Amino acid sequence: MRRFGALVVAALVVAACGTSDQGTATTTTAPPGTGVPTTPATTTTDPVAMPVTPPGATTTTNVPAGSLAFDFAVTRGAGNPVLSDGEVGDWDSSYTFAPWVVYHDGRFHLFFSGWGDSEIAIGYATSDDGLSFTEYPGNPIVNLPVAGAGREAGRAVVRVADDGSWEMFVGEWVDRKTQGSAIWRATAPAPEGPWTVDAEPRFETETGKWNSRLEPQALLPGGDIVYYDGERLSSLSIGALLPDGSGGYFPYDDPATTDPEFDTSDPIFVPSEEGDAWDAGNVSSPILFATEDGYEMFYQGFWRPKTDSKFEYAWLGYATSRDGLEWERYEANPVVELTGERAWLWMTGVKVDGVYYLYYAIKAGKDGIGLIRGTVSPAG
Repeated sequence: MRRFGALVVAALVVAACGTSDQGTATTTTAPPGTGVPTTPATTTTDPVAMPVTPPGATTTTNVPAGSLAFDFAVTRGAGNPVLSDGEVGDWDSSYTFAPWVVYHDGRFHLFFSGWGDSEIAIGYATSDDGLSFTEYPGNPIVNLPVAGAGREAGRAVVRVADDGSWEMFVGEWVDRKTQGSAIWRATAPAPEGPWTVDAEPRFETETGKWNSRLEPQALLPGGDIVYYDGERLSSLSIGALLPDGSGGYFPYDDPATTDPEFDTSDPIFVPSEEGDAWDAGNVSSPILFATEDGYEMFYQGFWRPKTDSKFEYAWLGYATSRDGLEWERYEANPVVELTGERAWLWMTGVKVDGVYYLYYAIKAGKDGIGLIRGTVSPAG
């Protein structure tokens, strides 16, 4: 699949969750565990400013003990996506993947990556109900100003700035053998554009590190942290880029780390240390929401079994944090299981009137973009 084949392999899209075309999501009622902050069931539009603890500070989640019920189901899955691949000859005819959704002014704004037969670019679509999206006729809206074999746009995360303009962080993939990637920033007066990409990237990775290849995956609600999936060859962890005060970003780093692979940066969320745990293989695709006491996160977890299949399934776990950097897993994880869709990778989510809308790439984007919808509530 040309360069996209390397992208798919590098991003570990081989998650096998069954073989049927139509997926189902199981729901979990969690026994008393770590608990989470209470999230108001109100329409979420723009993020609320939240404090961020500087790297290296000691924090605790301080969340009350309790029990939760996760009631989720596939609303639009394989065979019935919210957005399908393009027609033959279109810029997104082969894959429509890596969704990012912003809920703003009563509408769902979907940004997504598309690939036809040449390069990956960023497209845009809108919806009034979050279920069916209409693609912008002027797509694609963003291409990166890069040159050289193997370099192209990967995934975009977007937010609305305080002045009403739109800001996008776009990941750039570089040749897998070279190991490296960058994050670019683009701005626009409206979601459909015109988008202006900065002349230089905001962050570039080092080779030989745990995050030699990275893709932006989330933004801190109300803050300026960019979360990413980082990998070197196979194992995925979640990292964070913090603003340096001059427009650039630097990776979160634990100065106590002595391993050369982690001497300049460290992940903030790693696979479970229990070898047989459901998320012992990889963790990725963080989806963040602000709460009354900090933040909550859904994340994707893979288990690496001793079989010919690298990943047998992918589920969603749940974690909480006071500062967005130190996270506590919910002890009743995983909380949502999807079967039949074959891939969770590149997820995003919004919360509207107490309902979570979680979007994902069906079969890595070959069958478009799907939707899981549900609620989190105290277990009765």
